[in-house]
Amino acid sequence: MVSSAIVNTYPLSSYTFGTKEHKMEKDTSVADRLARMKVNYMKEGVRTSVEGILLVQEHNHPHILLLQIGNTFCKLPGGRLKPGENEIEGLKRKLSSKLAANPPANQPNWKIGECVATWWRPNFETIMYPYCPPHITKPKECKKLYLVHLSEREYFAVPKNLKLLAVPLFELYDNVQDCVIWCNLSTAKIWTCNIYNSSTAFQIAVQHDPSIDSRWTFKFSSGIKWHQNDLVWFP
Repeated sequence: MVSSAIVNTYPLSSYTFGTKEHKMEKDTSVADRLARMKVNYMKEGVRTSVEGILLVQEHNHPHILLLQIGNTFCKLPGGRLKPGENEIEGLKRKLSSKLAANPPANQPNWKIGECVATWWRPNFETIMYPYCPPHITKPKECKKLYLVHLSEREYFAVPKNLKLLAVPLFELYDNVQDCVIWCNLSTAKIWTCNIYNSSTAFQIAVQHDPSIDSRWTFKFSSGIKWHQNDLVWFP
């Protein structure tokens, strides 16, 4: 696990993308998925899942890599852990399953950083919360989101039935209906942007300090931050 508080991001063009064999989904519908979750819960107890936040930059703006399934559904790469499996090793396994080439020699060197969000599923429903409601004594799932420190150059192999999208931060929550970024380059300012949906939740403070070479620093609510020279200029 990487303990550094700095997450360096690199241009999307620095990475190479290829394809690999189809990776079929276990469920054909949300109802099937919830039914399977209920069966597994009876056997193994609370479902534990992990997902990775992979950051790149494009057009001088931070983007998150998402896997698109079908035409409408996108999610962070990751998945369910095996009973008793370590979260970090399990996330590496899931990232390799989703994004790594089959020959082990070509697999990325996954560097897992800090856990930036935890989601809870109280019942066998699609709704999840960024906390466990106090009246829920037997939650059905706990999902954790980890930052992934990418190297400057990597090769990603995406299953042929999936698409890997680089989605800008401002599009993550309903086209930023609740996310406002205001820019004044003449003074040091700090803004906060809350980004969340059914599978992702974290808070970013956008700080501009003209005394530091006009660089931007992004700080996650958990204390993680990342920056890079000449990075991310907002119009």
